[in-house]
Amino acid sequence: MKNSHIVSIMYDGSIHKPSAGDYTITMSNGKQVTLQDSDLTITGHNNGVSDVGNYSVDLSEAGKTRIGNLLGSDFTLVGGSSTATFNITKQKGTASLTSGSKVYDGKKVSASNYQPTLTLRDALGHTLDTIKLTSGQYNISSDSSAVGTYEITLSSAEIKALEEKYSNYDIDFNAVKASFTITSQNIPDNHGGGSSVTPSTPSTPSNPSTPNSSSSSSSSSGPVTPGNVAVKGTVVYAIKKIGLYDSKNFAKHNRKAWYVQKPRIYRPMFVVTGYTRDSNGVLRYKVRDVNHLTKNRGKTGYITASWNYVRPVYYEDSHATITVINPRGVNGYNKASLTGKVKNYKQGTVLKAKKVVSHNLTTRFVLSNGQYVTANRKLVQMGRHAIPTKVRAKGAINRYSNVKLTKRNKHYSANQRKTFKVYGFDYSQANSTKHHGTLRYRVDGGYITGNTKYINIIK
Repeated sequence: MKNSHIVSIMYDGSIHKPSAGDYTITMSNGKQVTLQDSDLTITGHNNGVSDVGNYSVDLSEAGKTRIGNLLGSDFTLVGGSSTATFNITKQKGTASLTSGSKVYDGKKVSASNYQPTLTLRDALGHTLDTIKLTSGQYNISSDSSAVGTYEITLSSAEIKALEEKYSNYDIDFNAVKASFTITSQNIPDNHGGGSSVTPSTPSTPSNPSTPNSSSSSSSSSGPVTPGNVAVKGTVVYAIKKIGLYDSKNFAKHNRKAWYVQKPRIYRPMFVVTGYTRDSNGVLRYKVRDVNHLTKNRGKTGYITASWNYVRPVYYEDSHATITVINPRGVNGYNKASLTGKVKNYKQGTVLKAKKVVSHNLTTRFVLSNGQYVTANRKLVQMGRHAIPTKVRAKGAINRYSNVKLTKRNKHYSANQRKTFKVYGFDYSQANSTKHHGTLRYRVDGGYITGNTKYINIIK
């Protein structure tokens, strides 16, 4: 028995079994027998496989019986040779580590209140795990109390443990780096503030260094320090479900709107117009909704200022590579004002950046070719992020002309096992504040589901 073609799929966590259409079997007399799925088994794994590996495929006991019956009493089915294989390859993944900062206080980095968070994502940018690292899991280069920037990397023991735990993913843990910056006391610390522009007068409320927390998603627990308070006039977006309230004291009766957690490319955005504190001293942002395609556009009120729930929309730090994630791509321009369009970079394009520059209260990446592109986290993502380029239907599947999958324009039967070239991804319910949205793939002629229950990612 042998493969009729190379059978190789990318790891997706599902259990896979060999498909009869991918293999052929030839008898010693030259006769070929049409196979059925139940005729095949993965050697040593009768129930299928899910982990990365190169597996051998052979006839199942049921298959041997069925084919023996087909051959009739004039033939005896004896052991033969099989070169058939079934391969599951590693899925590309990424890892990122949070940076930190503080104003000089005479203490070493290791003695600071800094706990880096490691975030692991799959090829689509979906979070696999979020790990708060402790001492021994990361290294600090030249640990000191002096003003400066210190490189943070994963320890060799942690890298080994991660490689074993996430062996089905292709993640370069040795390349994961972050930084911890100690600034002098007379220089305002604006880490995470959404812009490198420093206001001429303090724009944060009194005593912002006091950590504050509250008890639910409506009031959003999490520390608020000078290093992660957004500058007035900059834009933040919600990374979890949050509420917009009429009052600084959050309660159900004064809640104006809920904003459900959304995929990164459709996270709700708000302009910070001021600050206040509730009756318990918890910091709040006074904001204006700037989600122009939603029913809440233009609404004003108060939201949490917790770093665990809201973050700056614009990157502050430079990154060597960025990936375009906006379904409509991003434009490259001649000027930092994003005028003088040069070209459009499609979703999935990996760009080389050499620095970040400020423009008013936003930032831009300067590419290696001198062009400027937005540094908006909803449109681009630091690092290299692989997007599937080919998928195969597991059974019958429909294609639609719209991302909501309500206008079917083509049906493919289960026997076709249709293979699609993928041009990008998107989500339904893009402008809904009540629904998260569901992954879709853009293919020739429309959209198909991105649910791995119905498709296999080939590459």
